[in-house]
Amino acid sequence: MGNWELVISYAPAIFAIVAAWAFMAFGSEGNDGQFHEASEEVSLSELKLEVENLRTGLLRLQHLLASLPIPFVGMDRDGVIYEWNKSAEEAFGKSLFDVFEQPAKEIVFASDNEQKFEAALSALHEKDQIESFEVQTFGVGGREFTFEWHLMSLRNASGEISSVVATALDVTERVAERERLNDLANRDALTAIANRRSVLETLDRAHEKASPMEPISIVLFDVDKFKVFNDTFGHPAGDALLRRAGEVLRETCGKKHTPGRYGGEEFVIVLEDTSIDEALEFAEKLRVHFAARTLDLNGGVTASFGVATVDDPEHLSVAELIQSADRALYAAKHQGRNRVVLAASLDDVAA
Repeated sequence: MGNWELVISYAPAIFAIVAAWAFMAFGSEGNDGQFHEASEEVSLSELKLEVENLRTGLLRLQHLLASLPIPFVGMDRDGVIYEWNKSAEEAFGKSLFDVFEQPAKEIVFASDNEQKFEAALSALHEKDQIESFEVQTFGVGGREFTFEWHLMSLRNASGEISSVVATALDVTERVAERERLNDLANRDALTAIANRRSVLETLDRAHEKASPMEPISIVLFDVDKFKVFNDTFGHPAGDALLRRAGEVLRETCGKKHTPGRYGGEEFVIVLEDTSIDEALEFAEKLRVHFAARTLDLNGGVTASFGVATVDDPEHLSVAELIQSADRALYAAKHQGRNRVVLAASLDDVAA
């Protein structure tokens, strides 16, 4: 049984303990008549035994929660801390004395994660189910962790939430592995930039948001005479040239640019919120940088570029946008290579 399932399995015991405390409290307030009436059915020795069993169960439960190998936090219905086990102390570097009666959102959640906690807390008031969410936070020594939090509400006999219990699982390594696998699935192994599927997915998403105020552009570029280079100097040299192309793209592309390997020696860059003039300037910069960065590779090579822009998804589909850039790239090759051609300029000529 996992740690969280173990906590859940003890929930009925918590309710039983609360009920026992209520019974003992009423009994201790001088309710002699009711106590005498109960004693007619249960002997005093039996009652003492039941109370002792409840106390023993409470101690066992407290020991269980205190020794859980994962952070455990007990809160009131509003998220104010009243329980804080040793694992929580070790994870967050604060003792129970430091956090007692403090809002949990201020103790264990960074400001940008408070919303997730408050949303989960609010959901508990609406439905009986475990609320889970994942956040990044800083632990002891300033190390960044990723915790998977699970919140569960405990209700009293009237059905009202009396408290909230929470556990935090350290999933830092699991998240890192997930990101590594995701990276492998979306990245071209040779050039270390996005693969064809991934970059086209980015293009699809960007295309949907294209507007006159936020146009998107794409740049297709192809390494000039790559087959000749590959046949002359060998496949290892050809691979080195493609890796260099990936390096150049990572060096040149900004936050709004997503480069990807389109296929073979051809690459595509998605430029979000980029006008045709800005795309032209970017492509020219890339052309010059690529030629300069390959001079040490058997004398260097050049590349040809085609640029196309769209500001209305209904006016130009993704396939048509790529086709426009591809026609411009073909024109750049036909005009002597090592140059940038705009798709719009071809349309002007055709007109």
